[in-house]
Amino acid sequence: MVGRATYYAGGMVTVDYDTTTPAVSRFWANATAMLEELNVATSVLSTSNSAGRNVIETIERLVEMISEITPEVLRESDPYLVEAFLLGAVGCAKALWVGDDHKQRRELRLALERTRQALRDLLDGCYVGQVRPSKEVARWVLEVSGVSQQEIAALVRVAPRTLQRWISTSEAAAPSGEEEVRVRTLARIIDQLRWSMTPVGVVRWLRRPHPDLGGRPPADLLDEPGAYAELPRLAAATRAMVAF
Repeated sequence: MVGRATYYAGGMVTVDYDTTTPAVSRFWANATAMLEELNVATSVLSTSNSAGRNVIETIERLVEMISEITPEVLRESDPYLVEAFLLGAVGCAKALWVGDDHKQRRELRLALERTRQALRDLLDGCYVGQVRPSKEVARWVLEVSGVSQQEIAALVRVAPRTLQRWISTSEAAAPSGEEEVRVRTLARIIDQLRWSMTPVGVVRWLRRPHPDLGGRPPADLLDEPGAYAELPRLAAATRAMVAF
């Protein structure tokens, strides 16, 4: 499925904003199953003195899953989480070469937990990606941000009642067109800022004039051409400075 939004800013610009491919869908389906396996493996290692065959096979499947990753699959994923996930998986694979059972178990537990947490958060974050229906993305924004319905509605420039219809399970209404672009862009920004800012801090960042945007606040640019990529990048940079 491909959705498009057309803008007029010094000329017509058409942007694909909702693309689902079999490779992307298959990866996230496999990742969901892998998370369950990692949960089980972590539980097993918490009570076992050594890594059993089932744990080893889980790690082997993890490595196989990673070998099938393409840039398309993780294009919109949080780079911090991707790094944590990949480093954790490497740690799991390296631990299998440790000869001492006690040391192997200790290293596996640490690496598995790192991998499990990163994959869990990546799966959570995939709700902001293009493979998710816009109605689900709207729900995610409200649930994860901790920001009020009134504030979210104001940020995406719709009436509170419209937002309520988008997130309702009993109504079919969903963001579309420029409204969908604003919701998806906002979701990607929140996915970056939620790790280092409070809900109040996220709103302040969105409302505050930004020097890299010519003094305009990010909230004013949610449906501008290029905002879907540029605003999350600026949010990620802010997150890095806060973490530092």
